[in-house]
Amino acid sequence: MYHQSKLPRVVIFAFLIFGLISSACNLSSGSGNDAGLTVTAAMNNLTETAKAAPTNTVVPTQPEIPVPPPAQATIPVEAPIATEAPAVQGPTLTALDNTNCRMGADPIYPVTGAFIKNMEVKIIGTNENGSWWLIEDPAKAGQNCWVWGQTTQVNGDTSGVPFIPSPALPADIQVPYPYPLP
Repeated sequence: MYHQSKLPRVVIFAFLIFGLISSACNLSSGSGNDAGLTVTAAMNNLTETAKAAPTNTVVPTQPEIPVPPPAQATIPVEAPIATEAPAVQGPTLTALDNTNCRMGADPIYPVTGAFIKNMEVKIIGTNENGSWWLIEDPAKAGQNCWVWGQTTQVNGDTSGVPFIPSPALPADIQVPYPYPLP
């Protein structure tokens, strides 16, 4: 019962709000005749002006410039990236394990880099007994380093590979004696 008695009030209130909103939208800032007066006054002030007489003057026209068709965009195609290094000429060396690159053909020399497993590089030279190989340093272009033969595999004929002596040890390296001193 409570809902039935309140329902007519809500409906009446909704119609009242709707009526107020509708009438507010039709309100103007002044009397409704102002717009008509402005137009009439403007029309009364208009006067006709004399038209110019036509002349025989030729008006130059712009020549039509043909518009070339739009150029088709050329998409540059990048060269395919090589997945393998270019073939090395002459004998090569492949690392069987990660191997130190050294300054000379002996573990006493300082490490200058690394020769990573499965990497292949060009052989430059060997020591007198063939236990070490001088290779192109894989990490430093234009430089060479020595790797131990036991951690590498030779590919190709090494009969033409020159014997190269190790460089002199740096002055700050102390050479251990093979036997203890008395």
